[in-house]
This record gives sequence, structure tokens and C-alpha cells, in this order.
Amino acid sequence: MPAIHRELFAALFREDELASQIMQQVTVKLVERLELDVSRQRLDSTHVQSNMATIGRTRLMGVAIKSFFIPLRRLDAAAYLEPPEVLWGR
Repeated sequence: MPAIHRELFAALFREDELASQIMQQVTVKLVERLELDVSRQRLDSTHVQSNMATIGRTRLMGVAIKSFFIPLRRLDAAAYLEPPEVLWGR
């Protein structure tokens, strides 16, 4: 998220009572669900970001292909060593 959007949202949460309460409740639930230790960390500095946001399409495809071929190698070595001709064309 661009910095300008973060600043706008932060201002909204500071100025709007309901938005502030919702943000507080969401933060508490995330800390509980993710079992985060925040004893030495401010709650508002907890940053949770999806890997999907930082991974590009090419890398994502590589991860998906690797996730397919690793179990294939374990389960059927012959199929792993000699993929069908149709796969070579792609």
C-alpha cells in the first residue's frame, strides 16, 4: 500500500471513534489468532502482510510448479523424469 494511503487510513483511525474501536478490536483478534508475543512490541507496530503482495506472477508460478513436481518426484519417479511431450511444449 502506498505511503499516502497508509497516512490517510491512519488519520481516519485517529479521528473517527468507531474506526479506532474497530482497528483496536481487529488488532487484538490478530494477536490472539496468530499467537503473537507482543510483550516487548507496541500493538500498533505489528505488521502482517501476505506473501501474495510481494511475490510476482513469475515467481508465484515457479512456486506452484515446484509444489507440483516435488511430490511427483517422490510418488512416481518415472513420471517425474519423463514428463509428457505436451509439457515440454509449454
